[in-house]
Amino acid sequence: MHRGAVFIGVDRTGAGMPVLRAAASGARQMHDWAVDPERGGMEPANVRLLTDAGTKVTSDGVLTAVEELVAAGVDQLIVYFAGHGLLVDMIETWMLSDAPNRGNAAISVGKSIQAAKRGKTPHVVIISDACRTPAHDLDTQSLTPVSAFPNSLGTGSRPRVDVFYASAQGEAAIEINTVAAEGIYTSVLHEALHGRLYDAQGLERDVMVRGNHGDPRWYIYTNPLCVYLEAAVSARLAELDLDMDQSPTFDVQVGVNKRWLASVDRGDDGPILRGIGATNLESTVSRRSLSTITADLYRAAVGPPEAFESELVLAESEGAGRFASSIRSLLDPVATGDAAPPAKGGRRCLRVRGASIRRAMSPGGAVATDGGVVDFSGSGTHMVTLELDNDTATMLPMVEGQVLEVHVVGRHISAVFFEPDTTTGREQNLRRIKAIATASAQRRRHPDVLDGVDLAALLSRGRPDDLTLSVYQAYALHSRQDLDRLAELRTRLAEQRNGIEFLDLALLDAESSSRPGFGAQLVTPFPLLTQGWDLIPDDRPALWSRTGQLRGHLLPSLWTVFGSAATDLLFEPA
Repeated sequence: MHRGAVFIGVDRTGAGMPVLRAAASGARQMHDWAVDPERGGMEPANVRLLTDAGTKVTSDGVLTAVEELVAAGVDQLIVYFAGHGLLVDMIETWMLSDAPNRGNAAISVGKSIQAAKRGKTPHVVIISDACRTPAHDLDTQSLTPVSAFPNSLGTGSRPRVDVFYASAQGEAAIEINTVAAEGIYTSVLHEALHGRLYDAQGLERDVMVRGNHGDPRWYIYTNPLCVYLEAAVSARLAELDLDMDQSPTFDVQVGVNKRWLASVDRGDDGPILRGIGATNLESTVSRRSLSTITADLYRAAVGPPEAFESELVLAESEGAGRFASSIRSLLDPVATGDAAPPAKGGRRCLRVRGASIRRAMSPGGAVATDGGVVDFSGSGTHMVTLELDNDTATMLPMVEGQVLEVHVVGRHISAVFFEPDTTTGREQNLRRIKAIATASAQRRRHPDVLDGVDLAALLSRGRPDDLTLSVYQAYALHSRQDLDRLAELRTRLAEQRNGIEFLDLALLDAESSSRPGFGAQLVTPFPLLTQGWDLIPDDRPALWSRTGQLRGHLLPSLWTVFGSAATDLLFEPA
């Protein structure tokens, strides 16, 4: 197998960002592993190391390094980054040496993934040991990150792109500034690639696979490695006696992967299991990974309320307090009397929780506002434009047969729930599932989202797909490159909703967009989720004359919302 890699480490950027101590050294560690003939086994000519230890790291330098290896025809290309990361328009962004003073001194992980999926390299692995917290100041919000990959179209089979993130969206990637500075994620990953594994709830048993036909080497593949890393990072934090929260996530493609990531010559011995200090043994064993916590919450969601509450309390005690708090804030408000009013007499309602509505309008019918409620009169599916009292504005679809519930936290829209205007008796259970799935979507934990979608489908047999979960599902399937299921979902939703379609589905299922019938009844002029904006090709004709203007007013949020400067654009008659 012809393999190559680009390792990037940036300790210093502008904008008063703290100087890191383990980014450049972490990239050097990974580089040394790659060129070690007994470990990474890559030809040194196919490995690039770009750090700011002596020179600046630029976007041109990154793109040139990647272009050279793509042109060399490698079968597998690893692109690793350690340094400062931010969410710009909810898209992961790597900050290079001159960021943010130079807007393009940054790499867009999202654009890189899309370019890699269209490219020539059969297997691309992107590893991001960087924070995933929103950009808050004007300098960083104004970054214009570029792709690390060239816009070269492949002619063979669809490339496989696997992505590893050191933390969940909204979290920091922890660096320990001791005498020997350490990036927690890179440290655990580096150890794993050498065959030194933590005792991680049994997951370590699947990481290394024995070679066939007398081959003495053991091989590490992306699929089992990504699951192991989440538990291993928790084990490392416990080993260091650190009460901190870092939950690695991943977007790893489904299906068989025949290209290994690392090989270790261990003969009959197999992996070396790392021990931990006896004083920390109890805390390590009792601390479940976030994936395990989420699976247990889903199981409790279909039971009585008391069991679900107990599981939330347990999650809080095991370092998942923010995750549990997100779920609590999204639970069904019926019990507190704060639910959206039911639809009556052909009228439909939208309720905003966490903010009040200043004004609303829709081209499809009359609207009346009362505090946090919009009463909509009209048939069919139409967009409703909202201005809120937190100096934000947005547009959302009022779908036939659905009541809309919008959750606002600060200036973010944390959730939008499409609820049927008829009941089934399982609303409380389904709402818990949707709350867990939404909290997972907020963190881009796509496998956990798909688990919730499957469970909700079992409880809702015979009913149309839930629209909220369907939007999350589409992004999750796209991230895993499960394009056949994505196309099936898109077709099914169009059939269930009389041919209407959200733009998100059309952008995610780009391969099917040329089929007759698709795109003819788009009801949303821009993506419902903020991450979808990065999928709009630069050369795509304007879907709405104001979409391009609105992009500059996006706020960091799961669901699309704009700053107050966009209000006039949204309310101006078409």
